[in-house]
This record gives sequence, C-alpha cells and structure tokens, in this order.
Amino acid sequence: MHIGVLGEGEINVGDAVIATYDQDRRRPLRSNHTATHILNHALRAVLDPVTDKGLDQKGSLVAPTKLRFDFSYKSPVKCEGADNEMQRIEEICLQCIKDDVPVYGQDLTLPTARKIPGLRAVFGETYPDPVRVVTLKYKLDDLAVDDPRWTETSVEFCGGT
Repeated sequence: MHIGVLGEGEINVGDAVIATYDQDRRRPLRSNHTATHILNHALRAVLDPVTDKGLDQKGSLVAPTKLRFDFSYKSPVKCEGADNEMQRIEEICLQCIKDDVPVYGQDLTLPTARKIPGLRAVFGETYPDPVRVVTLKYKLDDLAVDDPRWTETSVEFCGGT
C-alpha cells in the first residue's frame, strides 16, 4: 500500500500511475539504516562475542537526521575505565564506516536463512518467506553455513529502508 498526496488532477481505480520517492530525503535514511546494522554488529562483538545470546535488539528508529537502536542486555554498558565498552563499540562502528564496508542483501527462504550461524532478527517480529537477509563485508554466497567468518560481521533479517 502506498500513501501519498496527489499534487493535481484526479486519480481513479484502474488508472496507471508512476510512484516516486524523494531521493534527497532517502539518502540519509539509507545511511542511518546501514548504521543500525553496523551498530548491532559492534554491540554484539563487544558485549556478547561468545554466546551471542545475552543481547537482543528490541527495535530501532531510522530517521533522516538520526537513528535510535533499542536493545536489552543483562548489565549496563561500561563507559569508563580500562574496560570502556562504549568506546570499543564506537571504534568498531567508525572503522566500518572508514573502511566503507560493503552491504549485501539477498532474499532467502526462511528455513535456509535460519541455518546461518549468528543470524540476528528482532525478537517477536514475524518475517515473510522469502525473507531479505543483509550482511556487511561478506556476500552470503561467499560463506558456507559453518564458516567462522559469520561472527565477524552483521547478518540480519531486514525489511529495508
């Protein structure tokens, strides 16, 4: 379904239309959307690198000027001292941006996608079949199911921007 504003004229059921979007507004949305994938990866790499079970994404907001990433974790994120987790999370995010890490997307069947080690999804969300899977750094076709490089990147179900 599309919701919009008709600038002039009229539209009737059965009419052919061309739907467009505001590319200038969409550009920063894409960047902030990709940043949520980067942040999810960095949070897991720093806070839960071994079990990958203590950190859960609860949602996110992607807007043209900002992003918000909602998650639950068993303890507060350390922001000072020798074990400054916040600083390490930020360093990983900035390195991904500096390296211009590529983003790949592919539609997979749900049963196939669920076999990917370390796959992340928002708990409680319902995903379509096929589902879009987004990865940073590695193409899905370049990694076997048991490849340890899955832990080095973000691999998530994604509804897109």
